[in-house]
Amino acid sequence: MNTKMGTAYYVAPEIVNGRAEREGYDKSVDVWALGLVFDELLHGSPFFNGATEEEVFNKIRNETYFIRNKEYRESSFFDGNKFIVQQILINMIQ
Repeated sequence: MNTKMGTAYYVAPEIVNGRAEREGYDKSVDVWALGLVFDELLHGSPFFNGATEEEVFNKIRNETYFIRNKEYRESSFFDGNKFIVQQILINMIQ
């Protein structure tokens, strides 16, 4: 695929940096996006956040994803499952 669409917060780096336009992309960009949606559900805010779409894209290009350990949203589900959730996120984003 070569089409650009979606919300800036979840766009994969290969889309933002233009590599996908030249080479296309596969389902890995969807897994990336799902990982970031999952991260946002856990923390209550997007990982790559900004005031403008371009600011968000710059962060996606230049910042490395990391697990935000101490910022989990209060939830009884996550209390006992944080390690499992962290491993899922790490594997989705990588």
